[in-house]
Amino acid sequence: MENYQKLMARLYRIDALRASTAVLDWDFQVNMPPLGAEARGEHVSVLQEMAHELFVADETGMLIQAAQREVTGLPYDSDEASMIRVVAQDYEDAIKLPADFVAEMSRATTHAHHIWANARSNNDFASFLPALEKIMELKHREAEYRGYDHNPYDALLNSYDKGIRADMVK
Repeated sequence: MENYQKLMARLYRIDALRASTAVLDWDFQVNMPPLGAEARGEHVSVLQEMAHELFVADETGMLIQAAQREVTGLPYDSDEASMIRVVAQDYEDAIKLPADFVAEMSRATTHAHHIWANARSNNDFASFLPALEKIMELKHREAEYRGYDHNPYDALLNSYDKGIRADMVK
């Protein structure tokens, strides 16, 4: 299963980038001085964009297809067949989002977190409204990128719980 192994190695590199963003985000929330928030937001967004570009690259798609052929015949619930099913679906979802959008969303959410922390400590939630409006605008764009049949929220829900629609959670 040569292509499966190549895909796993590629996914490991992508995961390393994503894990690095998680460490930077943790540091941002726990240790970093407030004046470093903008720079840290940029660091995180660059890494998020790089991870996204690596994941949605044509090479990843070709490795997924080749690995799908390799796992044909394995039990449905085998680790390898299950991994390929999940990765293939994640890939199909991810290619809908442009890399610059992923970076923009990352910047906006990092920036919003900093504003939210200040707003909460100062009991000034109105100061958070512009950041929240920006995130809402980006989430609307994300729903358009992802596509939906009935409700824009369906596209966003599907990112967290596959197959769930807004009318199922009312």
